[in-house]
Amino acid sequence: MAESDSAAEPSSPDPYFDPTERLCRRIPRRDVEDGAVSDASIPSPAFSVDREKYRLNPADMLVSFPGCGIAAFRVEDIPAEVVSDDGRRYDFGAEHRPVPDNYAHSEVHTYHGGERLDDVGREPPRQVRKKFRDLLRQKIVILEL
Repeated sequence: MAESDSAAEPSSPDPYFDPTERLCRRIPRRDVEDGAVSDASIPSPAFSVDREKYRLNPADMLVSFPGCGIAAFRVEDIPAEVVSDDGRRYDFGAEHRPVPDNYAHSEVHTYHGGERLDDVGREPPRQVRKKFRDLLRQKIVILEL
């Protein structure tokens, strides 16, 4: 059974993200405390999400994943940039990266100097990762636990 439930999926990525489009992420229930998602569920420099636009029922993300829930945030909730203590600027954004059996699959990436950090085996400084997570966490909603 395919993970995505969109009836007629295009074959190429859709690069346009409406700012209000929701992105969903499967999270282990143990990573949620007092309604907040822990750092463990927001890895850096990149992490996977599904575009709600192409996943009509986000609960389908939980098939074969007992012990998990679903968290969501809007594209506009992704901090556009975070500046490190030494003044370096790190940018963040979403990319639609469909995989077989899941056209909705996308990724949130970190960029520095025009490079996607996971492509070059680097990650932002710890304080940038922490600030990014803290800013995004304020916007995350739990859809299902």
